[in-house]
Amino acid sequence: MQIFLLTGGIGTGKSLAANHLSKHGAGIVDTDEITKLITAKDGIAIPMLANAFGNKSLTENGELDRDYMRNLIFNNEIAKLKLEEVLHPLIQVYAMQKAKHLEYIKPYLKYILYVVPLFIGKNQAFWHSQVQKVITVESDYSVRIQRIMHRGLSQDMAAKIIQQQPANEEYRASADYIIENNSSYADFISKLDDLNIILKRKLHTARQHIF
Repeated sequence: MQIFLLTGGIGTGKSLAANHLSKHGAGIVDTDEITKLITAKDGIAIPMLANAFGNKSLTENGELDRDYMRNLIFNNEIAKLKLEEVLHPLIQVYAMQKAKHLEYIKPYLKYILYVVPLFIGKNQAFWHSQVQKVITVESDYSVRIQRIMHRGLSQDMAAKIIQQQPANEEYRASADYIIENNSSYADFISKLDDLNIILKRKLHTARQHIF
């Protein structure tokens, strides 16, 4: 079965894209969902996180304190790298297992789509080795700020999150298909439908195809 990767910065529309493509026969492996699973109460990452950051990194319920860790890694690059060293190998293993499980229980799927926000960087080579093509969704800075603020975060926090992530140009450099999401919902869905037609084909020759 063909396997692709969907990436892009926060507020670009990755989740919407994945949800829409799933309705057209894509099997979705979302690394954000895997992260939530392994950092929930009794999750496999919890003992390692407690060892790395202390019990203050956990809530009273025994799950990862996301607010605490978000503030910590924004101001501490070493802590950010330490967090990634704990989570990323586990995420990769779970993602591969879920992809194999989907392929086994749903052989009718058109393709499998890894959704990986943190694609750019030291894990890039690993993810490239797992997929045929990379798709990135991108949006202008101002558009992303507004979308993030609609989630309940402040403009300052939204700006800090974007600043921590790779620029659109970095995502573009590693992408085979680029979807611009700056206009209407209908326009974005139309682009996703066009992409879906291409992904269902067995032969992929396009490079830097922009929708």
